[in-house]
Amino acid sequence: TTTSSSSSSSSHPEDSEDPIPDPSNSPLTFQLIPKSLYPQVSLLRLSIFPLPAVHHRHFLTRSLQLLTHRSASYSSVVYGLVSASGAIVSTAELSFHEFPPTFSPSSRKGYVTEVLTRRSHRNRGHATALLASVFVEAWSMGLDAVYLHVEGGNAGAIRAYEKAGM
Repeated sequence: TTTSSSSSSSSHPEDSEDPIPDPSNSPLTFQLIPKSLYPQVSLLRLSIFPLPAVHHRHFLTRSLQLLTHRSASYSSVVYGLVSASGAIVSTAELSFHEFPPTFSPSSRKGYVTEVLTRRSHRNRGHATALLASVFVEAWSMGLDAVYLHVEGGNAGAIRAYEKAGM
């Protein structure tokens, strides 16, 4: 999946504290996010969740711990749309551990969580393109079903899921 984008400024952590290159007008590619880019994933997650600054360090530390643990235990993988400069624009985590009430020991299920797009790159189809690619990967892994986790009031996420065919 390749697309292009432009940026705008905001006062969110992703724009003010994020040391990664600006992905403006850079083509984006779908890829499995390597562990070396997990700090970028954590920064993107922090930029989306409204936390007081006093909690940022703890959030980033815990996010990195969880990503590293899930990767090491093969319980999830993180995919993303990444610019040529290495900036992550959008991510989605595909988890393989079971969530109630869908648990079944005889089935292989995937769970798409943590679908995030930089605020400056929203409404450009990035999440939809990312989700479509994640679903192709999930089916190629032989999963029987893929579930989405989303807050009921998150209209933007629901729109992206619907556009991706879910």
